Formats: sequence, C-alpha cells, structure tokens
Amino acid sequence: MPAPMDPTDDELALLLRRSLQALPDVPPWATERALAVWRTPASAAPAPGLLQRLTATLGFDSWQPQPGLALRGRSQGPRQLLFSVGGHDIDLRVLSLQGPEPRHAISGQVLGPATEGGVTWLPLAPGAGAETVETADATGSQEVALDDLGEFVISGLTSARGVVRLRLAGHVVYLSPIDLSATGPEG
Repeated sequence: MPAPMDPTDDELALLLRRSLQALPDVPPWATERALAVWRTPASAAPAPGLLQRLTATLGFDSWQPQPGLALRGRSQGPRQLLFSVGGHDIDLRVLSLQGPEPRHAISGQVLGPATEGGVTWLPLAPGAGAETVETADATGSQEVALDDLGEFVISGLTSARGVVRLRLAGHVVYLSPIDLSATGPEG
C-alpha cells in the first residue's frame, strides 16, 4: 500500500470550509461564561476618581540597630530607609547638606507597577504630641515629579521632621515620619 500524500493548499482550504459549515456556532451562554472569567466584578472594582490612602511599612532603616554578626561598626553615611506598600518598594536616602544653615535632601526611587506620579515633603508642626499626617504643615511642603525610572530628589529641606507623601496611580501613600536633624545611628 503506497504512503498517503500530503494534501495541497487548495485541498486544505476546502476541508476548512466544509468543517466550518458542519460545526455549530458557540452558544451565547458559553461565550458569556468565558468572558465573565476575565472580568472583575463591579463590586470589586474601585470607584473611578477616588484616591485610596495607604500607609507604607518601614522594612529597613540603616540607622536602627541591626543584629550585626561580624560587623565592625555602623556607617555614618547617608541614611537609607526601605518601605513597602502594596506592590511597591520605596528606597529613600536622607542626606545632610553642608552649609551655614542645616539643610537636607531626600532622594529615592519607587519600584513597582506604577512609577508615575509625584512625591511631596510635608513638614510636621513643631511641638505636636502625636506626629501623624494630620499634623503635617502643607504651607512648607515641597513637591517633585517622579522621572521615567521612578526616581526623585527633594533638596533644600530645612524642617526637622516631616512625612513623605507619594501619589501613584490613584493611590496616596504616606511614609512614617522622618527626622532629618538626626546626626547618625544610635549606639
């Protein structure tokens, strides 16, 4: 018995047309069920135009005592703080600038799915008992935009304590208060 020959392009096209005529259409209920798998329920979707307020969690502070096995000493360099919130990680560096008046700079990078937005420094009101976002002073605030890589620099800060606020894709993220006047790690 001779081996069967591969069908030609014309023969394949004819078979395709015949199979499309012979197969029934997909029922509408099956199409709807398949599409519903990929849709988010209306109750789970956030309301458009509303901002969600989140507080980031401090994961690392280079000036906090760390269990340092085999470490000789702590660095007196810039302070590094790492925060996490949702799918974002925020890397902050606090620098003390040289000059006649004490000035500071905060630089950092936002890593995660949404890296468009802005960063604002909100000074805390002096003498406030519980230092929270509500005691922040918007009059001395400074705001900068995130660049294409999610990086930012806020320089020339004179206030001693404040809060960093980030605007990211419908979310407002507050970091815990930062003391810019601290001189170095304790202990």
